[in-house]
Amino acid sequence: MQVLKIRKQNGIKDKIGTDARPLLTDKSKLEIGTEIQTKLIGAPNHGEVYTFAPVIDQFLKEHLFADIFSRDTLNFQSREIATVSILASLGGTETQLRSHMKVALNVGLTENQLQHLVSILELKVSWQDGQVAKRILDQTLVGELTFAEISPNEVAIKNQNFTGKVWVEILVADDRTWNTQIGNVTFSPSSRTNWHYHPGGQILLVTKGSGYYQEKGKPVRIVKAGDIIQCPPNTHHWHGATPSEELSHIAIGTNMKAGPVTWLEPVSDEEYLRQ
Repeated sequence: MQVLKIRKQNGIKDKIGTDARPLLTDKSKLEIGTEIQTKLIGAPNHGEVYTFAPVIDQFLKEHLFADIFSRDTLNFQSREIATVSILASLGGTETQLRSHMKVALNVGLTENQLQHLVSILELKVSWQDGQVAKRILDQTLVGELTFAEISPNEVAIKNQNFTGKVWVEILVADDRTWNTQIGNVTFSPSSRTNWHYHPGGQILLVTKGSGYYQEKGKPVRIVKAGDIIQCPPNTHHWHGATPSEELSHIAIGTNMKAGPVTWLEPVSDEEYLRQ
């Protein structure tokens, strides 16, 4: 109510939304709730807590999913955007936030949309809360693996920000003391990043193989094991392996409070081969 009062004082007029339409069905609330819950999480929900106290399962399905989620005033994606935002803002809700990151992906929100949501949290709520949400999103996208589970093997990344096969090992996901993020990245031959930039800059430590690095408007650099690349803040660039050899590097995101990486268009084959 306080938020509405402040908006009214600032001259903002909020329109009253329409009421939810009645749900015309012969199914029981338990049946409706079960269907919605299964659709949201992608599979039937089971757990020790529901065996221990079945009434919890019944309450969730009949009230949360049947009474609330079945209302047509908001779609599933909008509900998950609100839920993820609230959980991230509250703090101390990592378990629930992780679950709802999965649900958000299940109901059709894309990786880019969730990354954009995280960037808004960093700017509008707090950098710390946004970083926690980013770490959980990153873990969700690579299968919720912990560092102990992925080391020394890297996790294959499948998204629109890379061309070809790329593997990532998260070394430091959220370092608030040193304001950095660190990961080990391996590119198969011909694989590369999209064009992108880091508001706080980036340092690359090449550890294996050979590859390419290019900043917008500058020639492509050939890099090899032992090379150190210092990419200035807000500089559009890309990096990846050569056509004949894989590339591994340690990627250090610096000055992370400046903002998260912004991904741009893919590097075309013509750009990649223009040596």
